[in-house]
Amino acid sequence: MMQLAKELRTEIDSSLQRLRKLNESEAIRDRGPGKWIRKQILGHLIDSAATDHQRFVRAQFDDPFVGPGYDGDAWVALHGYRDRP
Repeated sequence: MMQLAKELRTEIDSSLQRLRKLNESEAIRDRGPGKWIRKQILGHLIDSAATDHQRFVRAQFDDPFVGPGYDGDAWVALHGYRDRP
């Protein structure tokens, strides 16, 4: 388990360095029709992780498990990730 934690920390540190190097123009660069920009992708990952965390916990108690839905496009639009610095 300690090795797994070390690998996770290494990946987080590496990702953080790459994110900090990303400038605003790269973060908002259009990726094509129907595709999210990088800011929206990051926001989606945060939203999805929060939703999945609830699902994992609720699945331990609910029988049968019926977890919360997640409409990624709606959540990303609602949070306005495209316009955040």
